[in-house]
Amino acid sequence: MSKLIGILAEEEQSSSSVFKAVRYFTNSYYADAITLSGGIPILLLRSSLTSTIISRLDGLLVQGGVDVTPSLYNEEKSKLCGNTQIEEDLFHLEIIKEANRLNKKILGICRGCQIINVAFGGSLYQDLSEFTIFNHKAYEEPTKASHLVKVNKESQLFNLLNKEKVMVNSLHHQALKEVAKDFKVTARAEDGCIEAIEKENILAVQWHPEALRFTDESMINLFSWLCN
Repeated sequence: MSKLIGILAEEEQSSSSVFKAVRYFTNSYYADAITLSGGIPILLLRSSLTSTIISRLDGLLVQGGVDVTPSLYNEEKSKLCGNTQIEEDLFHLEIIKEANRLNKKILGICRGCQIINVAFGGSLYQDLSEFTIFNHKAYEEPTKASHLVKVNKESQLFNLLNKEKVMVNSLHHQALKEVAKDFKVTARAEDGCIEAIEKENILAVQWHPEALRFTDESMINLFSWLCN
């Protein structure tokens, strides 16, 4: 039977001159990767009843999106931090914690990796200029790799990719600083930037495997792990 996979919806204000309501969305790359892996994608809205919805799901995808509100990891917002949405962040934190409590599989991607880290007590670099001059913002070609990542051979991620070195895409200006307790760092960029963390039921990567799968077939394995 196909697994039900919740995707935490991102939110944006409608630009329509008539309808001013908030829009909830994901992009087709995420939904297609889940479908190709045998799962059924379900979009989770902020109005969802957390415990009721999560108990019926088999897994959770925490997708990319806007920056995480710095007060959630005990920092003041710097001028380098981008747009944040505290209501969305709080909903996402609630869902992530409930899914973990129920031992559901969780896959985090880009912002998803960051907010998972924050959910369990970690912190973030509000902008990578705090940390490195390495370019992690190659937005033009998300389906193409832009830099090298080294994967820990003693990790779930290595078992899925079967590669100690992998080229990844890069669409982020923030990254993990202090890693949450009980998580293991399983991949780093050449400049030391954390690119993946994991624990028993959670796998989170800083790159976008849903887009990179078009040029690297091994990336679909992350979604297969989530859906099986």
